[in-house]
Amino acid sequence: MKKFNLALIGCGNQGASHLSSIIDLHKQGRICFSGICDKNEDHIFKFKKTIDFEITTSTSYIDFLNDNDIDIAVLSLPNDLYKEVLEICFRRGIHVLKEKPFGLNLNESISYIELSRKHNCLLRIAQQRKHHIFYKKASNWIKSIGTIRFIDYKFTLNDTKNSWYWVKEKGGGSWYGLGWHACFVIHYFLGLPEMIQAKFLTSQKRNFDYSTDDTVFLECKYNTGTIVKALLSVVSTDKKEEIYMSGSLGNIRLNRKEVTLFSNTGEILDHDNNYYPWELAYSEQLSVFISDCERLDKEKNNIELLNGCETMQMVEAGFMSAKNEGINVFLPNIMSQVNSRKNHLEQNLI
Repeated sequence: MKKFNLALIGCGNQGASHLSSIIDLHKQGRICFSGICDKNEDHIFKFKKTIDFEITTSTSYIDFLNDNDIDIAVLSLPNDLYKEVLEICFRRGIHVLKEKPFGLNLNESISYIELSRKHNCLLRIAQQRKHHIFYKKASNWIKSIGTIRFIDYKFTLNDTKNSWYWVKEKGGGSWYGLGWHACFVIHYFLGLPEMIQAKFLTSQKRNFDYSTDDTVFLECKYNTGTIVKALLSVVSTDKKEEIYMSGSLGNIRLNRKEVTLFSNTGEILDHDNNYYPWELAYSEQLSVFISDCERLDKEKNNIELLNGCETMQMVEAGFMSAKNEGINVFLPNIMSQVNSRKNHLEQNLI
């Protein structure tokens, strides 16, 4: 079987998270790590210091993609740059593992699917959480706690760097960043909600001007009566992500250090606080995608993309709610403009 040539495009913070897993898979002989590309030469220099073998580098996305033999590209870019790069990748027959969010809106996301299909390429939106052992355990436990009554989700961090994340026109803001994770986690455990309400705050807690949202209050409701509340903030004191799920028969608490299953009376029924580096989740995520590309597993890819579309529906509903002063947005009613395209995707597996 041919060994795929893999390139990393985007050498910022999130690109660095992918780098170690790519290097490991290269040294295992799973892929050939063929090159890195970033507009910032300093980023490239920093990445090259961690790579102890020859590799192609470039500061031009267009030249890099057109001049090199690439089978798979891992994309980690500012949100406003993906469209052009994805179009080039697919035209050249390159499979893509793309960093979140799916797109700047649902219509753009669906256009990416259509373009990937046209050129017989696989597209996957990175989401390492579902590859982490804690999330897998929580997913396996969730049926044991009965009917989910309430979920509380918090994701906060302290982002002090003046970067594109603070520029609205580049797709910055806490909702595009942390909001995608929140919507993924909610969808991963519960599926698509009936209603979403979101309120965005811009608190100006930095020594530079910005117009993006830095804090989001989110509420989701389901026909089953389940309620989800979430707090997301990039201007908090530290990085913390925690989920608490309350069911009719028990509870689950999950954070980055441990996952615990409780009885209704608070007794610990199962617990795991072993150290599982997040690099393992990134490695598994990439390895799974490579396997899917080797088999050209289009049916599985289609399911992944449709789940991504539903997550993107939630993100778009949050924008609609916040724009209209936190009104309740009912998801079955807001997607008429794209339903025909989405239904076409669902009825016609790649």
